[in-house]
Amino acid sequence: MPKSFPGNSVRFLSKLKRNNNREWFESHREEFVTSVLEPAQEFVVVLGELLRTIAPGIIAIPKTDKSIFRLHRDVRFSKNKSPYKTNLGRRKKKDGLFRLLLSHRTRIFFPWSRTVYVF
Repeated sequence: MPKSFPGNSVRFLSKLKRNNNREWFESHREEFVTSVLEPAQEFVVVLGELLRTIAPGIIAIPKTDKSIFRLHRDVRFSKNKSPYKTNLGRRKKKDGLFRLLLSHRTRIFFPWSRTVYVF
């Protein structure tokens, strides 16, 4: 069971914030997969198992656009045309059970405990 995201997850998101363009991302895609996406998938599985002990209806699917937000931004109507989000997160929409955010600021917020974990 992973205890946390690797330190290079936050470093990657910080670098993405400074280099938010397609060329940079494509040349660093493998780093994204190993530093951010794969740890996020593991985290979704572990967190899903833990949350099912208190809320059996929780469904955790360790895939993009399921339990993990997609990285690409919808920029059609935005003044900010940066193509990528610089955070990785998910929240349970229907019942507001939890919100997770991993970003270049690195914080995890669980509303039921009103606790923010900063790394």
